[in-house]
Amino acid sequence: MKWDQIIPEVKVITAEEAKAILHTVDSSTLQLVDVRQIKEYNINHLPGALPLPLLTLTDGGEHLDKHKPVLLYSQTGDRSLMAARWLHSHKFEDVAVIKGGIEAWNGLKAFGHFELNLNLLPPDADFPDAVSLAYAMEEGLRQFYIQLAKETDDELYKELYRELAQYEILHMQELARKYHIELGHTPVQKTENRFQGQLMEGGGFLNMSLIRSLVHMNNISKVFSLSLAFETQALDFYYRLSLQAESLEVKRFFEEMADSERIHLAYVSKKLDDYLENNL
Repeated sequence: MKWDQIIPEVKVITAEEAKAILHTVDSSTLQLVDVRQIKEYNINHLPGALPLPLLTLTDGGEHLDKHKPVLLYSQTGDRSLMAARWLHSHKFEDVAVIKGGIEAWNGLKAFGHFELNLNLLPPDADFPDAVSLAYAMEEGLRQFYIQLAKETDDELYKELYRELAQYEILHMQELARKYHIELGHTPVQKTENRFQGQLMEGGGFLNMSLIRSLVHMNNISKVFSLSLAFETQALDFYYRLSLQAESLEVKRFFEEMADSERIHLAYVSKKLDDYLENNL
């Protein structure tokens, strides 16, 4: 008997290769799985990752679709290798492991438990409710940047915060157009009223104490990092909303929103790169 029939060879990719894949594939076509313990996941995890500890996974692979690609990671890679071998033995068709695990991931991470803020929208929510929640979060983040612009006396930062706020308006316009096309109604009209403009992307709430603590931030890189953090949490939140949605239409909507957040992340990252190139 050949050893590779007992312990099959596992496909291993680098963190950079994984980033390239995650930036190009649709959220609905890839299963990104964190096989660490739940407490490790809560501290930080890759945005869009499903928490499925190794012991839980090997106790029943029914959580995953055998016909969709699976990308696994753990802390350093050891547990994900074990998980990959188990999946291979249970006839999963396409499985890969991120070499070095999350410790090799030099990039953005989300935080919080899997159910974080999911109570903002019930699993049986319909499409208008889903759009309204997304619209409210865009508006909340726009107001966050506007408040920062009002609080600071530095014209450079005022301009930057206004630019970030304007970008949220573009997101809202995209949503309004989609709402109109999908449902044949008038565009979204102040659906953020339910949250009084307090809800922000990722499910957090507008906090004036936080704004005042950021007003004196004297590093533009940190401003961009803050923006990237919001977009990362939003990507993760939309993906988790897609998993809990009972309606196929709502599920697809949140998958599309997660994918749009990847584009937003790329935009802010490019802005940061441009700044660093011109100021270093």
